[in-house]
Amino acid sequence: MSTKITYRHLESCQSIDQRIKEKMEHIKQLSNKEIEAHWICSSEKNRFKAEVNIHYGHNHFHAEDETDNLHTSINNITRKISRQINSNTTQVKDHIHRKN
Repeated sequence: MSTKITYRHLESCQSIDQRIKEKMEHIKQLSNKEIEAHWICSSEKNRFKAEVNIHYGHNHFHAEDETDNLHTSINNITRKISRQINSNTTQVKDHIHRKN
């Protein structure tokens, strides 16, 4: 699992890095393949925006969220990505079972 974190208009912060790594561990449990993730954290005026692009196998997922708190944005993104991965996994399993 490789995770890249980019900060735009923000200073890097150990607590944010740690939160992202914890969330990536949760996402890693949903997949059995190697995951590559690129997180982008930015600030504009009083709003914080977080984005993530995840690649594993032939699948690509993207989520973004903008709130007043960066930690909340990261939590929301993790929920969105988890939902996308679960949906994709369910679709693949259904497709495999329909073939047989």
